[in-house]
Amino acid sequence: MINYNTKKTEDARSLNGLIYCEVRLEGADHMSKKKIIITVLFISIMFIFGLICYKSVEKKSMSTNTTSTKFKSSIDKVGFLKKYLTFYSDILDTEYIIIYRDNSKGLIKGPSDWDMRVAMKVNKASINKWTKGLDKVDDKVIDLNWWNKVPIDNENWKLSSKPEFYKKKGERVYLVVYDQEGIILKMVTTYGDYPKNQ
Repeated sequence: MINYNTKKTEDARSLNGLIYCEVRLEGADHMSKKKIIITVLFISIMFIFGLICYKSVEKKSMSTNTTSTKFKSSIDKVGFLKKYLTFYSDILDTEYIIIYRDNSKGLIKGPSDWDMRVAMKVNKASINKWTKGLDKVDDKVIDLNWWNKVPIDNENWKLSSKPEFYKKKGERVYLVVYDQEGIILKMVTTYGDYPKNQ
């Protein structure tokens, strides 16, 4: 003889057990989906961050604080200078101090800053190419002491003729020309406190 009450109880237990299992499985599925979403988001963020970092270092920074005495030959000195200064003719020899802060790299980019004090030997016939577009000024505008730390205190850079002074309008570009020696002193700067009398 079948006890229907017992049968109903067993069926109810089986049903409750099935519902419990389904709830557990559904909860497990929900947790798995959540973990997958978090993992995907994390990987995406790391990928984007890595891409930004790669783009930041893709091109080598131009930042430097270099004196020409670092190089042994005139060829090496001229080669390094060409990275930072526009040439209007061939340069036979040069001495300089170049300070350049490359602010175009990294997550926060901005305009770069520089201060370049350069002495150059050029062919006398090409001097006019360097002064083109500059205004002739008097010696009160330019201070020769700006080049005091440039290593030109030797016979190779002996200066005896009277110099001429030039400035580019609206910019901190200064030129001192020793025509007889074929020597040009040039300063290009973005620093607001140089020169102090401008």
